[in-house]
Amino acid sequence: MTNEEDKVKLSKKQIQDWINELRSGNYTQGGRYLAKERPDGTCAYCCLGVLAETLEEGTWEQWAWKGGLWEYRHRRSQSAMDCYLPASVLPESIQHHLSIMNDTHLFSFSEIADWIERQLLPRGRDA
Repeated sequence: MTNEEDKVKLSKKQIQDWINELRSGNYTQGGRYLAKERPDGTCAYCCLGVLAETLEEGTWEQWAWKGGLWEYRHRRSQSAMDCYLPASVLPESIQHHLSIMNDTHLFSFSEIADWIERQLLPRGRDA
């Protein structure tokens, strides 16, 4: 992950805030979508959905009605995949790696936060 397309564009503060939110216990973890309604009316989030919430940029829109529940897409997303944020937020190669950790390997938010702390925080912008 060293080419220009994989450059981390988030500031160190934004990355640290994301890490803190992943570890906060404020989010129920889900997968294969940025956010999805649960039967109790709350939402479950992918680690990238937590990033969207942490950045507080843009809004959520109802995207797909599946099984009687809404899946949400972040309005800032311009990706062909509604489970990713724009590459201007975080390169798609990094998002893909994180989505595999979250969805396929079922890493906990805490484990994902550890990886982000080791791999992305040192590469964040200083300002």
